[in-house]
Amino acid sequence: MGKVINLFADASTTSKSSIPKLNQNTLYILIGLPGSGKTTYANKCFHSKDILIVSSDQIRQQITGSSSFNKGDTAPTLQIAQKIIQEALESGLNVVWDATNIYKKWRKDFIKIAKKNNAKVVAIVFNTPVSICVKRNNERTVEKQVPNEIIVEMSKASLSIDKREGFHEVIYI
Repeated sequence: MGKVINLFADASTTSKSSIPKLNQNTLYILIGLPGSGKTTYANKCFHSKDILIVSSDQIRQQITGSSSFNKGDTAPTLQIAQKIIQEALESGLNVVWDATNIYKKWRKDFIKIAKKNNAKVVAIVFNTPVSICVKRNNERTVEKQVPNEIIVEMSKASLSIDKREGFHEVIYI
């Protein structure tokens, strides 16, 4: 198991000491349920001109014109994200991949891209309780909500991430 960082229930309380030390040319893969605090954390802790935050939600918004969750949008969203991340790492940028990433099969291509570019890969895993994720999801605008049954289904996936998957470091929040 990796380092444990206490993020409390609200990502807005994150202190500078809980921000992972940035290393040049690193891919940070955020892993957690919808509503677990990934986007809030990314926007608060990785706000820098040297870091590109690539968000599956923003890509989905750009390709469909809507933030509404739709399983059919997953493949094109991942393909666009892979291209953006590839180009950013080739340019020497640090990248944060902000998506649920709860399934190993979703992470493996991003890890390959990072390895191809000699970039470090750091997993930041959000172990937010399902009840908090559902509560936060219900507080979102209707367009940005993920169906609660999807969150519950996703919660059955293990968030015990193994470094042997290709991560240099695994951080649990």
